[in-house]
Amino acid sequence: MSFSRFIRSHDWWDYKLPPILAVGYATLLLGNKSIFDYYGYIALILLSVIIGAVYVSVINDISDIEVDLKAGKANKMASLPQAVRWLIPLTCIAAGIGFIYFFYYPDTVSCIFYMLPWITFSMYSFPPFRLKNRGIWGVLADASGAHIFISLLMVSRLSYLSGQAIDYRWLIAVAVWATCGGVRGFYGISLPIGTTTYGLELKHMLPAGIRLILKI
Repeated sequence: MSFSRFIRSHDWWDYKLPPILAVGYATLLLGNKSIFDYYGYIALILLSVIIGAVYVSVINDISDIEVDLKAGKANKMASLPQAVRWLIPLTCIAAGIGFIYFFYYPDTVSCIFYMLPWITFSMYSFPPFRLKNRGIWGVLADASGAHIFISLLMVSRLSYLSGQAIDYRWLIAVAVWATCGGVRGFYGISLPIGTTTYGLELKHMLPAGIRLILKI
């Protein structure tokens, strides 16, 4: 099995990273900055985000080992020795701390936005919080960690690097847009029990008008 499949990169590369790039490009263009002057910084932001995504994918599998076993579902982490199993997320944490210290600091706002997805998804996956099993809290945690905070990070960091003050109207607009995309992306995600998912239940609970807004 390739490493990319092991860390489930297909779950987040194709449809989560391009919108983040779009937010970054738009932030620079709104400040009349050239995208080409900042492509190196954008690459570093993406690399730091990818490290976080690897962490999230691995801890999600680790936290689901027992549940997947009961449901008869394959789990890639179950076959690894426990010491090796935890080596990947610990390495990611070390790399994330390195990014905060060497790349994001002293940009306090970006440091906070970068740390929040790590905290959110840890609460999403691990007890005693285990938000993925707590209905709407799981939806909000997934949307926040995978979409909202990362999009806001792109705005805050590129604003800082390009010498712009954060445009809070743009920041709020991005937050609303990312929230809609995050909630919409939760539709149909299977919880590991094999029963009706909360995403599908939420889809049927929402009025048609709100579902249409989420699709836009």
